[in-house]
Amino acid sequence: MLFANRLGHFWVFRIQAPEADWQSPRFPFGVMEPPRWTVTGWEHRKEISRANQVGDEEEEEMAPPKPAEWNSLDIPPVFPGREEAKFFDCLGLSQVCEKSAETASGIERE
Repeated sequence: MLFANRLGHFWVFRIQAPEADWQSPRFPFGVMEPPRWTVTGWEHRKEISRANQVGDEEEEEMAPPKPAEWNSLDIPPVFPGREEAKFFDCLGLSQVCEKSAETASGIERE
């Protein structure tokens, strides 16, 4: 509730890009991570790093987990204001565009 009071609705996206204007066409909707409470599966992978101080030996380290699968956000029956409805529409449109681009690139490969 504290974040919603201070940052407004959809605060989880606003804190990922605090300087960006979400009404701008350049708002990075496509690279936003989903809210953790919607994630149903995580991707775990190892990375090779050269952080060994003793020599130039490569070491494997676990990378931070990344969301792999998630549920969609619940659509509220009534939005508190016009701005929140517009944000939700922009978020949905960016996801549709991303999915369409993936589908188109799959068709081109075939």
